[in-house]
Amino acid sequence: TSSRIHGVPIIEETFGFMTPYDFSSVVSPYLKKRISSTQLGATESLRRLFGENSDFLQRKEIDKYVRNLTSRFVGPENLKTNLIQDMYVLSRNYFEMDDKAISSSFDIKEAATKMVVDLIVKKVIGEMEYEAIRELGLCWTAFRTNWFSFSYSVPGTTVYRFVKARSKVTKLLKSVIQKKNASKEGLGDFLDILFDEMKKDGAALDIDRAVNLIFTFFILSQETTHGILAATVKLVADHPDVMEELKREHDAVIENQGDNQAGLTWEEYTSMTFTHMVIKETLRFTSAQPTVHRIPTEDARVGVHFDEEKYEDPLKFNPWRWKGKDLHGTLSKDYIPFGAGATLCVGSEFAKCIIAVFLHHLSRFRWSLDPKTRVLRRYMLMFPAGCKVEIAKELITLVVVKLCHWIYKWRNPTSNGKLPPGSMGFPIIGETLEFMKPHDAFQLATFLTKKILRYGPVFRTSLFGARVIISTDIGLNMEIAKTNHAPGAPKSLARFFGENNLFVKSKESHKHVRNLTSQFLGSQGLRLRMIQDIDSLARTHMELGAKNGGLDIKETSSKILIECLAKKVMGDMEPHAAKELTQCWRGFPRGWFRFSWSIPGNGVYRMLKACARNQMMNLLKETVLKKRASGEELGEFFKIIFGETEGGSEKMSIENAIEYIFTFFVIANETTPGVLAATVKLINDNPKVKQELQREHKRIFQDKTEKDEADLTWEDYKSMTFTQMVINESLRITSTVPTMLRIVEHETHVGDYTIPAGWIFMGFPSVHFNPEKYEDPLAFNPWRWEGKDLSVILSRTYMPFGAGSRLCLGAEFAKMQMAIFIHHLCRYTWSMKTETKVLRRFILMFPRGSDVQISEDTEVDNSSVY
Repeated sequence: TSSRIHGVPIIEETFGFMTPYDFSSVVSPYLKKRISSTQLGATESLRRLFGENSDFLQRKEIDKYVRNLTSRFVGPENLKTNLIQDMYVLSRNYFEMDDKAISSSFDIKEAATKMVVDLIVKKVIGEMEYEAIRELGLCWTAFRTNWFSFSYSVPGTTVYRFVKARSKVTKLLKSVIQKKNASKEGLGDFLDILFDEMKKDGAALDIDRAVNLIFTFFILSQETTHGILAATVKLVADHPDVMEELKREHDAVIENQGDNQAGLTWEEYTSMTFTHMVIKETLRFTSAQPTVHRIPTEDARVGVHFDEEKYEDPLKFNPWRWKGKDLHGTLSKDYIPFGAGATLCVGSEFAKCIIAVFLHHLSRFRWSLDPKTRVLRRYMLMFPAGCKVEIAKELITLVVVKLCHWIYKWRNPTSNGKLPPGSMGFPIIGETLEFMKPHDAFQLATFLTKKILRYGPVFRTSLFGARVIISTDIGLNMEIAKTNHAPGAPKSLARFFGENNLFVKSKESHKHVRNLTSQFLGSQGLRLRMIQDIDSLARTHMELGAKNGGLDIKETSSKILIECLAKKVMGDMEPHAAKELTQCWRGFPRGWFRFSWSIPGNGVYRMLKACARNQMMNLLKETVLKKRASGEELGEFFKIIFGETEGGSEKMSIENAIEYIFTFFVIANETTPGVLAATVKLINDNPKVKQELQREHKRIFQDKTEKDEADLTWEDYKSMTFTQMVINESLRITSTVPTMLRIVEHETHVGDYTIPAGWIFMGFPSVHFNPEKYEDPLAFNPWRWEGKDLSVILSRTYMPFGAGSRLCLGAEFAKMQMAIFIHHLCRYTWSMKTETKVLRRFILMFPRGSDVQISEDTEVDNSSVY
């Protein structure tokens, strides 16, 4: 009545059914195509394999009788009182001699097979003559292959050899049993049970049935348990955290025993909680073959072990999913590794006990599995490259295992929920090298675009030795910026600026330094203190550059910035001190953010060890102390810091003030000059923009000449409308780095994902390149800002200066410096060298410099005061 495709006669669909596949697949590729309501029974060819009269294949009454006999041997009672000790001794013999490993390596499947065979020979048959044991061993080699591969007895096939060997084995077993029955000496436990049954009146059991029963018991025990055990070891080896937990559990068992030769008790076996969790998960994970065989059957549920409604993330090996559940149950609606109904496997506890005892001994050592080990299914489990375990000296293996565990933990971080997708790269290095590859400064990095395509707008990675969440989701970026306050600097970078730096300490200290900085760089401070100095220095350097025929934009901007800040912070300095400070800055390594570990030879190392940092810090401190001792005036910024303005009180210690000033210098010098140089490059590449700027600044220049004024005023700066549009557009298109950096202070949930506390969050303003927000976003088009509020430095579509409590206080200062520089540059005829390239390696880079050629010829009379 079922609609089945029978395939080729005799062969039918056996080849498709027996195609090898990964052992952890939900179902085989064959079953994915052929799931139906008829389950498999024993085929006629397989019946011939075990013998037509095998009691395991007989009618219900005989099967029930045989199951009762077998349970008396492998059931819990005999395991408790008898078998577990023999398992313990036999398995220990394969691992050690005088508490040392016998061999540096062995095959798990082979060792488990030997252990099971030795155990069954001893406990089923009992003592045997040497010749009988040798002959049985020779016959047994025919059964050491996957006999279920193709179950037709055709000359040359595995089954043909199996049937021939079976004939020899059954004759040998029958001879041995008859001799033992006559002598009643050296009986095995199971044989003793069988002889007692044969003595009963009307016994259903005779010698032939006993031989068939023992033979079938041998085969089924060998072909199942050792394969599951080897698969368990493979899964444990692939999950170092599981391996470590097993070792902790079994070390505790041995420690509690005191004498490790004492054997293993049933109570100790049942106390191995995590071991049973591992076994239970392995049985779930490896039960991808039919576990219920019937002819015919009712409708069946296929693959319940991999049902996402029953098991979260079912394709993941996770023993902890069984925590708090019944670990000794072998059957439920959602768990059927040993079959079900009348033919539920009698030897289930026997098999679990063998696996647990074997794991107990294995976990006493530090071990690793051959990486070539693969586990396939061709109905039965297959190990085409073997399953070889390496047991090394304790110290060496401890290092290897710890290293493997460390790598595994690094690549598979844990959280209280589901982490965003992503990859962590190599330990410590993470994905820093790929992240820091130079890329076009006016486009998002390839690293970022590839990750977004693969994982979506939120993903995890590891950069600069820290665990990082990267986000291009504007809503999440704004939320994190508002609710978290600690700056997202990795520890290596925090050491770079100093552990006590007020910028990276508590929320309160950061609020304090922001208040000080706003007094200095806020609009009022810029009007009163900064604009005239920036204007004067920019004019001077531009005139010098015109006389020399050109200048480097980035270097010149840096000089203007440092000279301005040095004067405003320190006040007038002695010539030799000012010269020394300048030399320190010139020795300051550029691009220090490229790799933030202090490794001999790199930028951070030179900065920390050379004069760039230490000498500068000492020089600043020495100058401040000398000025305060002599009563000389400090710069305006130090006056604010030390509360010397408007009768205030001292607000910061000298040490903290020096750390603060140092950080302020570094950040200002690494950001504004680079963005200004990139802006000049963009202007140079867009003649219409350059022409419009020339017109705007010519007008300002003429107005100043008519008024007989020399210095730029705050009103002049604010009147540079098109210049502000150019700066806004430049900031938009050059913001290809994260502008929101935070340490996540509290666990945050994003949809189905959890961002753990302590991770670094990097928010990229990818909205700057969103075609829904900006038409043709990769084009440099200052006119897109026409009619908009040009003073805004933060919105949901524009965030070049960050957001939240870490919104850059120097934003207006940076924009003002850029505008004044462009104003003075536009006094001249200029052009940037065509070979100029602008790259990003987090910080902006100019591998061929940022030189412009300047001519003194202007459209305005040079004799003017301006």
